[in-house]
Amino acid sequence: MGCVEWRVRLKAGARTVNVLPHRGDWKDCTWTIDLATLPSPLSSTSSSSSSPRTPPCPTVWLVSDRQHFFLHRPNLSRLPKGSLDLFKAHWVSADEIAVNWDYSESDYGEEILFLLHASDSASLSLTENGVQGADSVIPLTLDPAGLSSAVRLKFPHLASFTCLRVSTSTPIPHLHRLLSSQTALSCSSASGTPIDATSLQLAGALDALCLYEGPLGVHMEAQGGGTVGIRVWAPTAQEVTLLLFDQPHASPPVERVPMERGSEGQWSAQGPMAWRGMYYQYEIRVFHPSTNRMETCVATDPYSRGLSANGERSLVVDLSDASLAPPDWSSLHHQKSPLQSFSDVSIYELHIRDFSASDPSVPEPHRGTYLAFTHPHSQGAQHLAQLSASGLSHLHLLPSYDFGSVNEDKSTWQAVDEASLRLAPPDSDRQQAAVAAVKDADAYNWGYDPVHWGVPDGSYATHADGAARTLEFRSMVQAVNALGLRVVVDVVYNHLYASGPHSPFSVLDKVVPGYYVRRDGEGRVESSACCNNTASEHAMVERLIVDDVLMWATQYKVDGFRFDLMGHLMKHTMLRIRTALDSLTIEEHGVDGKSIYLYGEGWDFGEVENNGRGVNAAQQNLHGTGIGSFNDRFRDAVIGGSPFGHPQQQGFATGLMLMPNEYEESERQYRSYIYDSSSGSSSSSGEEGEGGSGGEGEASVVWWRQRLGESVDVIQAGMAGNLRDFAFASHATGNQVTGGQLYTFGGSPVAYAASPHESVTYVSAHDNETLFDIVTIKAAAAVAPQQRVAMNRVAMAVVAWGQGVPFIHAGDDLLRSKSLDRDSYNSGDWFNRLDWSGATSNFGVGLPPHERTATNGTCEGGRMRPLLANQSLRPTSADITATSHYLRMLLAVRYSSPLFRLPSLELVQERVQFLNAGPAALPGVIVMSVADGDSDSPMAQLDHRYRSLVVVISMHPQPFLLHLPSLVGRTLVPHPLQEEHGMVPSHAHVGPWFQADTAMLTVPPLAALTLVEPRTEMR
Repeated sequence: MGCVEWRVRLKAGARTVNVLPHRGDWKDCTWTIDLATLPSPLSSTSSSSSSPRTPPCPTVWLVSDRQHFFLHRPNLSRLPKGSLDLFKAHWVSADEIAVNWDYSESDYGEEILFLLHASDSASLSLTENGVQGADSVIPLTLDPAGLSSAVRLKFPHLASFTCLRVSTSTPIPHLHRLLSSQTALSCSSASGTPIDATSLQLAGALDALCLYEGPLGVHMEAQGGGTVGIRVWAPTAQEVTLLLFDQPHASPPVERVPMERGSEGQWSAQGPMAWRGMYYQYEIRVFHPSTNRMETCVATDPYSRGLSANGERSLVVDLSDASLAPPDWSSLHHQKSPLQSFSDVSIYELHIRDFSASDPSVPEPHRGTYLAFTHPHSQGAQHLAQLSASGLSHLHLLPSYDFGSVNEDKSTWQAVDEASLRLAPPDSDRQQAAVAAVKDADAYNWGYDPVHWGVPDGSYATHADGAARTLEFRSMVQAVNALGLRVVVDVVYNHLYASGPHSPFSVLDKVVPGYYVRRDGEGRVESSACCNNTASEHAMVERLIVDDVLMWATQYKVDGFRFDLMGHLMKHTMLRIRTALDSLTIEEHGVDGKSIYLYGEGWDFGEVENNGRGVNAAQQNLHGTGIGSFNDRFRDAVIGGSPFGHPQQQGFATGLMLMPNEYEESERQYRSYIYDSSSGSSSSSGEEGEGGSGGEGEASVVWWRQRLGESVDVIQAGMAGNLRDFAFASHATGNQVTGGQLYTFGGSPVAYAASPHESVTYVSAHDNETLFDIVTIKAAAAVAPQQRVAMNRVAMAVVAWGQGVPFIHAGDDLLRSKSLDRDSYNSGDWFNRLDWSGATSNFGVGLPPHERTATNGTCEGGRMRPLLANQSLRPTSADITATSHYLRMLLAVRYSSPLFRLPSLELVQERVQFLNAGPAALPGVIVMSVADGDSDSPMAQLDHRYRSLVVVISMHPQPFLLHLPSLVGRTLVPHPLQEEHGMVPSHAHVGPWFQADTAMLTVPPLAALTLVEPRTEMR
């Protein structure tokens, strides 16, 4: 074993030395040596390497692959495995420690001893003599039966680990002291030879020994004429001091109040009512696993209900104070639009700043703020009111809690010179350069960077300091309710903006380090969700999430919650939320909790995939919960590909097979070669527009038709509510299949819902391109502008006219563009502009930010520039106005009949059928019939006007006659509201749309049509 010596000359005042050795491209550990922790003087360097004139200097010893440094030369032959910088052991219950060790007596010829070490001062070190520096050492017992069933259920990723038992006779106060110390687990032979050592993760023990159900945060208490109580749960802290301030920033505390520790890890302080309106922080002395030492952290309150700008200090505030509520706030439930069932929900997704930043009809001081919604005659408010009048039920607002990615000090905000950028060419890179220059200093971000979950963000308030944000957020909710819409807030409980002991945006990880975050097998914080993943499998994390949801429901009276990356939360967390909300009543709480809709992203990936950390809230696990999840299968089938695939891969509504683009043509040629090389030719139906026939074309039609048929099946399942057990005739084969028997390319079942409202049906959202931009990228170059507009409308129609919960991204009805930006979270007002007037769509305002122009094969030198430069693709004001009118028509038709909004699998199975199925089906055409009963029939009557309805969705570029024998004798006419809005497609044939005697349906090209069968008394 070699030894290398480095002699480092330190600058005056140096406090640390950082060492990162390399061996070629391989990096060893990174050592950070805090000079203040070294004894002085240490042993001097050896005489062979120092001259008499060289003064003694500190010497430390580093060992490859070990983060710890040694003060004396270690005996490598006796050095145990392991490292105290890794946290491979898990204290999982009051008396169980799990570790992936398998050392036995047979390996060493003597008994193996396991010890738990703790140090109040974080002085543990791993030496050739084992773990040293402990204040307390506790022997552990190996349990051959393994971990308890409760632990295996709670921590399935540890189920096979060795179980070591802490004596149940250990006093609880002593265990609490251990939990507030640095802890390590060691393994040695009976004769004292060290074998292995590691540090411990403590979450399971904290749940078992310190579970707290009392009040947290600020509470106004009545005793003694009124006092303010402040409590924080910090069970690993050794000391907590409450710091009180009379200013929001840059002032010393006016009072330091030692907090008293309770028996379950809670710390509390009480003071006079004069504390109201003051700001506060916690100063916490605590061991932090990220640095492996004691830290003094200054943190805000995880249960903050008010803040100073940028979340620097928490505010002592009473949310029940009447001055913080707009007039008639207490009776807001009377102003909310009725909601009979979650199957009546429809959602319009909107960013708060997008709503008004570019709206000249909003007073300038209120643009980009909560108060913009309080101007009912603004262009944006009028647009929302029109959608509401057509039936839209909910407005989804992107994150509005306190997030860290926008500086709330508005005096620092920078902006692009919009007048100058308007002069730049539509495909120029000047716009992207200008936006990039200010992107981290402007007013814009989507806000998926949570710091304080329980406080409205200050960047949308007129004043970020104090309680203005509370009053203004409530005013926004009230104003949106007055427009006839319920309010959904976008919540991000799956990750934190920051962790560690030092970041000003770190809160939870300062208060209970290592607990709120989910950590991997060595103690590193997981980051699959984005960064700093949270761990709702831990009891007090789950409690914080549930408490926060209840706070938004009762204090801000919101009507729904959209959960970002919901699959990273545990299913039991979501069920607890649902149960807690269901307990809220108007009489006691001022809100009807049972009317609050829950939905989110049920993606299953990362460390939680396949229930890796417990049963998670992924799509496949939410069956029967009543909780909705986004139907990405439907999205991909409608628009084509996926967010991670080739951007030009087409879907049903973007021209698959019937209007193929250049990418699809190249795929066709490749597939034709494969088919012709491996099999005989297949016959084509020969119908116009199917991509050719004969020879090579026959093989390509087989491949294309199969893809289109599979996409239509996925869409049909989605239009039926994406019900796992709904059976229907496959468009591709004609056979009866259930939604759960269809599979994605990844092998997952397409359908997973138990009731239609568990499926949120969408084709675009804030993530990825707008619907208009998707069509622009995917449509073939030869597709005319009016056909592109039609594609947008068809995509909205399949969303609006199916079962399930329709979800529309704000501006899709205005042909909104972000100039092809696929991830505009930080692209400023310039690329995110939303023009409610309908004058412009924001297409062709420059190349989007550089990092998005070189992804997924769409690059500056490829397809993006020519598209942006092609001004014929820019929608006209007339197109925008007509498309806006079109969505209102779709909604009006949807809400005209309960047959579009069936609430259960039983009703859908009884009434919904998909016609035009099987190998002889007309490709690119979906025909869905929904039947109703009569007063004298076994099927219950739901609609007093229509006996049945038929939805026709056509992406065929030509009109066709389609024979539908199951409808013979029906008197089917265009829906009156579609006629009233002037949105019935052009009729290419003489006669009615449907001929009852011959059962011949005229299929319109690139259009959606609803036919209804009026009841006799309605004719």
